[in-house]
Amino acid sequence: MRELKGSNLGYDVVLDTYSNVPMRWVSAAYVHSPAALLLDFHRAHRRLSLHERLYYGLVGREARKLTSRHSAVMTNSAWTAERVKRAYGSRRVYVVHPPVNVEELSTLGGNRGRMVLTVSGIYPEKNVLAIADVTKLVPEAEFYLVGATSPVSGPILRELKRRSEGLRNFHLETDVPRSRMLELMSQASVYLDPPVAEAAASGLVPVVYRDGGRLD
Repeated sequence: MRELKGSNLGYDVVLDTYSNVPMRWVSAAYVHSPAALLLDFHRAHRRLSLHERLYYGLVGREARKLTSRHSAVMTNSAWTAERVKRAYGSRRVYVVHPPVNVEELSTLGGNRGRMVLTVSGIYPEKNVLAIADVTKLVPEAEFYLVGATSPVSGPILRELKRRSEGLRNFHLETDVPRSRMLELMSQASVYLDPPVAEAAASGLVPVVYRDGGRLD
């Protein structure tokens, strides 16, 4: 453990890719979604209980207290960059697009049929429960949800199972190897939800919801 010295904890460069807050003691932060706007985000997707509103409001307040307007911030899109500026008043915000292996994905072939593919972590903030609901509206298509899980995925997996009960055109595959993901990408015709960049590079048609990021 290095001794705390100045703003960078005694290191030449400190890069934070986890907290979603441009803290005073980091050189730069990669912000996926501003922690200070968690309350707004969850309000937009579902009704919150009183203790949830209090919790997310407290997180936002404390996040702003820890923020430096001078720390460099990187985001994955111009849309996210605008949210960072609104949340933290940051002065140095740079768009750094996630790396996409275009060469690998653009060569995918296959017999593309009536398959709709989603690749997403099975986490609360990903709103993947809506995919099971959409599946009911399009019975002529096969929907595949492929994603990684974590300790917080249990309730979501149980709710997905409940909502998709009796749906023969809904398929859930968790923690699959990349080879399986590429196989599905080579067969799908439509991509539903993120990551839009990889979907577009592999020849799928991206469909995004109104409150999502935009292509820049």
